Formats: sequence, structure tokens, C-alpha cells
Amino acid sequence: MGLDKLKSNSIVLQPEVILPSQTHQALLQEKLKEATAEIEAYAKSTGQYTDWKYINYANPEQNPLAAYGAANGEFLAKTAKKFDPSGYFQTSVAGEFKLSDLE
Repeated sequence: MGLDKLKSNSIVLQPEVILPSQTHQALLQEKLKEATAEIEAYAKSTGQYTDWKYINYANPEQNPLAAYGAANGEFLAKTAKKFDPSGYFQTSVAGEFKLSDLE
């Protein structure tokens, strides 16, 4: 999962809000994107940033699989081919992030 690259503890940021309309949701998404960019910029400027994202809490705009690294991605792809040769879990099961995102 790429956790071997981490040098210290990390914090998972998981804001969650339920709003009554699509208009409010769109506004919140934009504000959340801005806030996340500010937090990441601060973490980078202070040497505390890690690109690892917890896949279960990742925003659809993020790519948590990218932080796994090439070797781990190849291992996952090889394992998927062995245990899911038809690609059922890549095409038929709901979820934001798939191994095909690594390509």
C-alpha cells in the first residue's frame, strides 16, 4: 500500500456533511477542495505531507492507488489476474477506485 514510504505518523482528514440540495453539495465540494489544497500546501511547506490516502475515505477526485507505488501496483495486478482472471471485480462491483486506475 505504499506505507513503507512513511517516515512518521499521519492524520486522516475525513470531513463529512449532508446537505439538502445539489446546489449546496456543489458549493461544499468546491469549498472542501479549496480547504484540502490549503492543508496539503501547509503540510508540504512544513515537511509533514504524505501522498498516501486511505482508500475507504478518499474523495472521488483523489487517486489513492497512485501512492501504492509501481512495485505494489504490479503485485496487485498480478494477484488480480491470478484470482480474478475475468476482471469481474474491476467491472462488476461498485466502488470508486479500481486496479485499472493504476495504468
